[in-house]
Amino acid sequence: MDYSILLTGVVRILGLTALVILSYSIVIRTFSKGWKKGAAVGVLLALGGILSMNDPVVIAPGVIFDGRTALLAIAYPYGGPVGTIVAALFMAGYRIWLGGVGVVPGLISIVLICAIGCGVALIPVRKLPIGFIRSVVTGMLASLSLVSISLLPRDIIATIVGFPLFAVVVANIVNVVILSDFSSGKSPACGSCGLWSTKPGWTR
Repeated sequence: MDYSILLTGVVRILGLTALVILSYSIVIRTFSKGWKKGAAVGVLLALGGILSMNDPVVIAPGVIFDGRTALLAIAYPYGGPVGTIVAALFMAGYRIWLGGVGVVPGLISIVLICAIGCGVALIPVRKLPIGFIRSVVTGMLASLSLVSISLLPRDIIATIVGFPLFAVVVANIVNVVILSDFSSGKSPACGSCGLWSTKPGWTR
């Protein structure tokens, strides 16, 4: 594939990330604590994911790269269980509607990212402090969801492995770092979703 198109697409996705961050500050000021805020955050992340899927980087016919990974990876810390479920269902539904050979791997990826995001969020803060390192770890682990590409035809996998795969992993990590670090600065001091945390969804 044309690497310039891939890099341009990554920049577009980072721009969408900035829009989600700005919108997040509005959400946390508008909705009260609890499941309503979680649902609102989930809808916001879902909209970000859908917009990203609507203008993705096409790696191969039916195989796309977009901003879903980073958005789903932070769904649990910022939206709790409700936000995670809402974001995942909307994104999964839209991915099914888009179709293509990458539908099944895409759906598996969504489930894996949500599970990884929940798992990292439940790591005690005293063991993995909130900040840059935690964000990088989240991004790296969330990128493990790319294992789902193994379900694609071999000729398509061949077009992904190498620089495209490396660029996608780096973009995922950068996206998670940007989303986590900027959004955490806008978060209330207590868990917005009723979770036991110093920041929404993070365990002490």
